[in-house]
Amino acid sequence: MMKIKGTKIGAALLCGALMGVAVWLAPGLAEAAPVTFQIDNGTQSGFQYSLIHSADGAPMNVGGVNYYASGAFGPSLYGTQMTGSLSGDMTTVGSLLQWTGITGTLLSNNGSTITFTGGDLSRQTTGSNQNAFGSLSYSLTGPGGVSTGVFHFHPHQFTGPPGPNSLTETEFFLWGNNWNNGVEALPGAGRLGIDLHAVAVVPLPGALLFFGSGLIGMLGFRKTHQVI
Repeated sequence: MMKIKGTKIGAALLCGALMGVAVWLAPGLAEAAPVTFQIDNGTQSGFQYSLIHSADGAPMNVGGVNYYASGAFGPSLYGTQMTGSLSGDMTTVGSLLQWTGITGTLLSNNGSTITFTGGDLSRQTTGSNQNAFGSLSYSLTGPGGVSTGVFHFHPHQFTGPPGPNSLTETEFFLWGNNWNNGVEALPGAGRLGIDLHAVAVVPLPGALLFFGSGLIGMLGFRKTHQVI
């Protein structure tokens, strides 16, 4: 049978390695990669997370826009902690980091659930304002039944840094309201705020997985093509 020489195997492996490393390290790639963030609970720099709360208290004024910073917390509303994860595709196009097609379901410690049915978050990676902005559509099931809406996140640094609103490839802090501050009139009822913190579930980089599978395949190929 045909014999595959070791020099050819070595050249093929070296070529695969170089291609894998080049793909992994190449800057400015616009190809989106799936990223999942695991929801976390706690406090940091006066920011309590992760929970949903009413937003009908005294507002915080930032840049002439009122953000309702306070409201009722506690298990009588939507609980004090949430668990679960959110997933979407992340990419960097020029100086804009984007996380798109965001979906997932979070469970509160009082049994309430919120399902995110889509949305996008972005952040400029250069310039003076590198805060996160975007929106998430939701369906909320709680003491008052089922409601739907959109949480909006504006590019302001409310606490920290790090703190809301911020987004990196490995972590995010978000605080938003279910109306578009400064654009929409305040709703008469159902004002809600959401406070979220999450850390990315980091997989092995895709290029390394590609190279690893190629390496295993080449080794198997060499083993099965010995001279008999």
